[in-house]
Amino acid sequence: MDLGELDFGDCEMAMGIAYVDGDCIIVGGCGWEVDGFDYSPYSFESFDQCQSACVDSLCIDPSIIDPNVICPSVIDPVCGCDSVTYNNSCEASNWYGIQSWSPGECDTPNVIWQVEERSLNVSPNPFIDQFILNLDKRKEGTLTVLDLAGRELVKMSVYPGINVVNIGATPSGLYMVCLMYENGLVLTSKVVKQ
Repeated sequence: MDLGELDFGDCEMAMGIAYVDGDCIIVGGCGWEVDGFDYSPYSFESFDQCQSACVDSLCIDPSIIDPNVICPSVIDPVCGCDSVTYNNSCEASNWYGIQSWSPGECDTPNVIWQVEERSLNVSPNPFIDQFILNLDKRKEGTLTVLDLAGRELVKMSVYPGINVVNIGATPSGLYMVCLMYENGLVLTSKVVKQ
């Protein structure tokens, strides 16, 4: 999100790095809250994080994501502008906010196959502060929880059986859970924090 139109006050405190008027800069002011809205989730710890998220924001539009849209279970791969392979254009657009794609799989080595949500056993969903991931008999992997801006909130190793995932003091909303196995297979699921 471009924060160029916001006034964080006349204080000279450096608050962090953010995307302002088309560029990542250090933002100064009195605090991240403006007119009762907290903009701190749109700040970054490094210029690299900011630039990566800003490139993604040109490709991904969170406002068009609607997890309630029923997409066909047809496998007709499309390569999203984020270089991720999706099952079909309906899933790319409605479930992940991808604004443009081309037919077929991506040619990148890190192709992510999006799978049906039931592929990951996540409960409860919606959750309050933590959810449980049950891997059944699958091998261990790496679990990452991302917000819609692509910021990594949790990264942890998970093992067969029950894994408790705590995302703590994060705002209510939609989050992506990604589970990567050593063979490069990635399973994803959407979770909602109340």
